[in-house]
Amino acid sequence: VLPEGVKTIGKEAFAYCYSMEEITIPASVTVIGEGAFCECYQLKNIDLPDNLDKIDERVFESCTRLEGIVIPDSVRTIDIFAFSGCISLKNVVFPEKLEYIGMEAFCCCENLSHLDLPDSITEIGVDAFIECTKLTAVTLPASLTYFDDDIYVEDPVRLGCEFLGWVTEDNPTPFKNLRIPAGSLGNKTYIAQWYCYTYNVNYVLDSSLNSFSNRNVINPSSNKNTYTVDT
Repeated sequence: VLPEGVKTIGKEAFAYCYSMEEITIPASVTVIGEGAFCECYQLKNIDLPDNLDKIDERVFESCTRLEGIVIPDSVRTIDIFAFSGCISLKNVVFPEKLEYIGMEAFCCCENLSHLDLPDSITEIGVDAFIECTKLTAVTLPASLTYFDDDIYVEDPVRLGCEFLGWVTEDNPTPFKNLRIPAGSLGNKTYIAQWYCYTYNVNYVLDSSLNSFSNRNVINPSSNKNTYTVDT
């Protein structure tokens, strides 16, 4: 627990604290330096103070257990590699006045499923969301007018389903390999389309159900010979 009155957390102040699970940051903090919590592998949740104006580069890089983050309304910039490698990150609440997301800021956030970017954002850096393989919905606000380079969105992956492609309101035909050219205007939503498989598993029961691993079987019972597998 950091004491009230602390204003700055310095560069890499808590980096590589591999066992740190949580930290309380006082409201007085206005600056969190580059890489401050980099590779804090056990850090799962953190509440950020309301007076930050930016998420500095590499602040949460490779915090592999971080599942969610609410970015304060005061933040205007999410710098390069800020959340890169946060493989458990599922939910990000972006502030309403965010203007910039840096290069590879959310690279390899493989559990991030959707992006709801605020209307205030004007610039996204190269590969900001590359290797986010579970993204199924991407909304680009009308304010977005500039990219450093083309933006590529990885085709998502879902167990038991085939990815058919992305669709938009004006293009209902699914397409893959989503590329948003540099300089594109926003105000467009891309939605993933899927074909999901159903599996029936048939087998002969022996004298004991315990001999069959039924953890993925719905409603197993000794008088059934057909089971539906939850994919």
